[in-house]
Amino acid sequence: MSIAENEQGGGAGLGAGLPNLPGFDTAGALQRLAGNQKLYRTLLERFYNGYNNFGRDIRASLAAGNFEEAQRNAHTIKGLAGTIGHAGLAEASLALETACKNALQDSGQSSELDPALAQFSAQLETVIGALSAIFGPPAA
Repeated sequence: MSIAENEQGGGAGLGAGLPNLPGFDTAGALQRLAGNQKLYRTLLERFYNGYNNFGRDIRASLAAGNFEEAQRNAHTIKGLAGTIGHAGLAEASLALETACKNALQDSGQSSELDPALAQFSAQLETVIGALSAIFGPPAA
């Protein structure tokens, strides 16, 4: 199947004619996915349903002093954000991952942790908000 044929495929919401998602590099994401819009829609929906409460989860890990888990989770989101084409979230995830690593090495002391968490949370909220307009309430 050619890229042109993939771009014709679809379904509701994201399909033929992807909506404008603020902050997303949809063209770049589709390029990484060989133009497969159906796969892109699936990845966005999985991200939305699987990570809509992830900010809360990372904050809980940090509050418990589990910097290693928070670092691993930030790393996961960094990769996923890159895949779905949201550079802002990928960059904020990298900053949080680095802050968690530094806190882990400095016995929980890192002046960059709070600002990195705030930026990460804001970017994640932006992504989830944009996706909620397409997918509605998250799956239970």
